[in-house]
Amino acid sequence: MAAQSDQGFTEQAHQQDAREVLQWALARLSPENRLVVMLVHLEGYSVREAATLLGWTVINVKVRAHRARRLLRTILREEVARP
Repeated sequence: MAAQSDQGFTEQAHQQDAREVLQWALARLSPENRLVVMLVHLEGYSVREAATLLGWTVINVKVRAHRARRLLRTILREEVARP
């Protein structure tokens, strides 16, 4: 039972760390890109729903989501590579 408790605590700590890193990386995106990532990838809205909410075209949402994911990847890789 103690091992399960330790494992649960460790998992919670890792999840909290991941949330903090994600928030840090999202803060480095432009407000528009951050909003698209949050709506489509974190909140679970479809691209069409996000486009309607934002008043953008579906293509614009797709392009921004793609660019924002690529930029997030770059931000996170640079942070990991930092000594």
